[in-house]
Amino acid sequence: MTREWVSQAPCRGDSALFSPRDSAWKNQHDLVDLCSGALEVCRWCPFTKECVALVQPRYARFDGVCGGRIWCGGAVVKSLFAEVRNPTDSGRPEEPDVLAGISRAAT
Repeated sequence: MTREWVSQAPCRGDSALFSPRDSAWKNQHDLVDLCSGALEVCRWCPFTKECVALVQPRYARFDGVCGGRIWCGGAVVKSLFAEVRNPTDSGRPEEPDVLAGISRAAT
């Protein structure tokens, strides 16, 4: 897969907005509050699948916005999509889009 799309992505060059410093948040609710504005950038982005394929947020235990979802420790905690789906599989539904309120220290 080529990465030519990265230079055209609406989020290009703003990594701090899409992946806040660890010191800026303490739990999932904080992360969602920090990232909700950035998540809106993904709404019309044509590269959400490519973004997830590049970042591999579940495997990397990513914290921040990727592919139209807010991830915390590699798990989706908020999504632009009605049903949370694992973007790397056949589209089977996963866990519902809810916040568990678990602190990062507990994960």
